[in-house]
Amino acid sequence: MKTIFTAIFILLMIFNQEYLFSQRNSFELGIRFIKLSNSYREAGYYDKAIEYIEKGKILVGNSDYWLAVAKEYYGYIMRDIGRSKNDLNEKKLFYQNAIDSFNEALAIYKRIIFQPDGSPIPIEALLRSMNELVDEIEGNKLLMAQSLNSNTYNAIAGEKSLNFDRQKLKNLPADIPENTKSLSLANNRFNQFPEGITRFKDLAYLDLSNNRIKNLPASISGLKELHYLDLANNRIAQLSPEIGKLEKLTELNLENNRLKDLPATICNLKNLKILNLRNNKIPFEKISNIIKCLPECNVLIDEYILKPRQNQEIQMLEETQ
Repeated sequence: MKTIFTAIFILLMIFNQEYLFSQRNSFELGIRFIKLSNSYREAGYYDKAIEYIEKGKILVGNSDYWLAVAKEYYGYIMRDIGRSKNDLNEKKLFYQNAIDSFNEALAIYKRIIFQPDGSPIPIEALLRSMNELVDEIEGNKLLMAQSLNSNTYNAIAGEKSLNFDRQKLKNLPADIPENTKSLSLANNRFNQFPEGITRFKDLAYLDLSNNRIKNLPASISGLKELHYLDLANNRIAQLSPEIGKLEKLTELNLENNRLKDLPATICNLKNLKILNLRNNKIPFEKISNIIKCLPECNVLIDEYILKPRQNQEIQMLEETQ
């Protein structure tokens, strides 16, 4: 009997060592992925940089320090992408994503680092400069909006990029040219998707973030040229399946809404590069299906506390990519 107990004890020790070795290897691989993402960023390969950041975060998830580093590096990626954008709306979006990520990293650093000249110091300085850039963009956009509001239709007839942010709007402004390609209506009071917006057949950029919109109607399918759609910070509980007809869409921001599900037609958006689903109520099982059907898309999700089966799903997803 003693021999049996000894054998079982030895087997348990071996299993435990193998488990710890496997965990250590995964953790080290996660660190390598995070560092590799920064190298890809420096080279300008932003898609690859984001891909390795997301993989690295999963593997080092139990380490506050390396999770903070991942969030910091993700902020650098968003900042660099923002620098490359000419459109003020796009530039602001990526800068704001960078600021959010830097703030998340800073919160962790402050909790775990007590060195007086540690990581929080440069991050705080970086955040100040980033916020100044966003304020400058907002100032420029406000001047543009004021100028547009004071001019007649003839003055804006040739414009293809219009900004009506922070105008307390509940309806679309009159006399918007039908050849408009970029339209920003952020921070207004729309309770529903603005009627008439689908007449702008050339529209490629649409920002409706920070409104009170409750659903996305079937008429959205009329915006065939749409590349960018920002619906963050609304009250959307349901998306029409017709969204799957926006085949040119490359970025879709649904952060901070009330979604519990997504239509299966999302999988038709094969050109989608960024899909932001943070701060909704979508079960991980449904998100994992989206990740499977859109392997080229960077799906931004909340930090899940994963069950063992979900860990296996993530591993299988990584192996198929």
